[in-house]
Amino acid sequence: MASRMTPTYSIKEAQKRFPALVRRVEQGRFARIKRRGKPAVLVIGTGQLKVMMETAEILADPDAMKAIRDAEGGKVEKWYSPADLLD
Repeated sequence: MASRMTPTYSIKEAQKRFPALVRRVEQGRFARIKRRGKPAVLVIGTGQLKVMMETAEILADPDAMKAIRDAEGGKVEKWYSPADLLD
């Protein structure tokens, strides 16, 4: 998620730099906004949010997690490519 390299803005700075902040998060990066010197929010783009939600959904699915563990353990008979799954 957000790393130490994530810039942190005060609310006033974020307001001044809002167009640049939006461009940053649209590119898949994060921005922190602080209130009274303390972190208040983490701004992420919709694309990154979608990825995080899909990951959480997979992690919450016991069948998907079993399939991942089986694949990592070499317990699968056949590997499928994304193209195979679209047919």
